[in-house]
Amino acid sequence: MTTEAQRIRRNRLMLVGLFGMVLVPLLAAYLLYQSSRSTAPWATTNKGALMNPIVSVTDLGLTAGESTVSMSASGTWWLVTVSDGACNGDCQQALHQLRQLHVLLGRDASRVKRALVELGATQPDTSLLQEYAELSGFAGPVHVLVAGVYIVDPLGNVVLRYPYADAGKPVLDDLKQLLKVSHIG
Repeated sequence: MTTEAQRIRRNRLMLVGLFGMVLVPLLAAYLLYQSSRSTAPWATTNKGALMNPIVSVTDLGLTAGESTVSMSASGTWWLVTVSDGACNGDCQQALHQLRQLHVLLGRDASRVKRALVELGATQPDTSLLQEYAELSGFAGPVHVLVAGVYIVDPLGNVVLRYPYADAGKPVLDDLKQLLKVSHIG
């Protein structure tokens, strides 16, 4: 073999090696992504159930109580307790937990408001609103929501749902994470 043929062969090998250095990692990343996607779903850190499909507060047709700010127009996060009828037992325990949770937020407490939504009522129960300071009241025939605790974002979207029993630490953990990463509200 002549020196010219050796040089051409060496240049071709270098070109193939260069393409290999680019294509092999891309192919490996693609295969890794496909293999992990086909197994178990990817993990999330939220404790509550994500609302799917997304529900907007404006679509719920809620009636606000006296001197109550609309959830969609407030620009703040909301902790919403939903009761299916009279709020007693687990519902009141959840309201109490959320009031304590609101205090635990510290400097971020001003970014969050609390509300009670009573399903099937025409007006919210004023006795509960007086008992729990800074609690807003809403009522209405909501067919999408069920009894439990919800987090509503500043844009008016219902984001996460929790059963009454999880109204404490799970809600606090998720809300702190949302407030940390959110630049709105």
